[in-house]
Amino acid sequence: MTEQMELDASFNLLRHLLKEPSALPAKTFEAAKSLAQDIGDRYYFNSGWRAANQDRELKGTAATAKILEEIKPLVDLLRHKQKPKRAKGRPAMEDVHPDYLNCVVVVSLGKPSQKRDLIRLCLEEGWLKDREEVKDGTRTTTTFEAHVKQVDRELAKLAKRRAARPPKNVLIFRPRKPGRR
Repeated sequence: MTEQMELDASFNLLRHLLKEPSALPAKTFEAAKSLAQDIGDRYYFNSGWRAANQDRELKGTAATAKILEEIKPLVDLLRHKQKPKRAKGRPAMEDVHPDYLNCVVVVSLGKPSQKRDLIRLCLEEGWLKDREEVKDGTRTTTTFEAHVKQVDRELAKLAKRRAARPPKNVLIFRPRKPGRR
């Protein structure tokens, strides 16, 4: 990798790190931002110089080697003080819970009178897993009735979604805005 390519990659990483949340104190982060602004000005001057004068060497504070010397410690500081990103967490409330997805598909394809039998079948086949909890040394699992209630909730979410969107054979006409003639 040439020096110029390394400078380009380092500067792009610096710009990315400045957009991310940091665990640095506010004053230190502001100082890092101002230093990055100064480095950025010299970087853009360096890039313009390279585009116009490829065979002439740039000397002084805007030289490639000088900018690389200053950018590396700043990138290292920002990289090590970067805040950890949050985990994905729970799915959105309007989404079907992933643990119940297979069971909801089976129940929605069957007859409403067979709902309890289909949920029992899902439990037996392993498509629906019992959640286990240990409280005070006693292991408890989810009851069958709790599974039935949860499947009902998930089916209600799907019904609410279906009701919100128009049927495919209906076109929605919106009035045209009066235009100038």
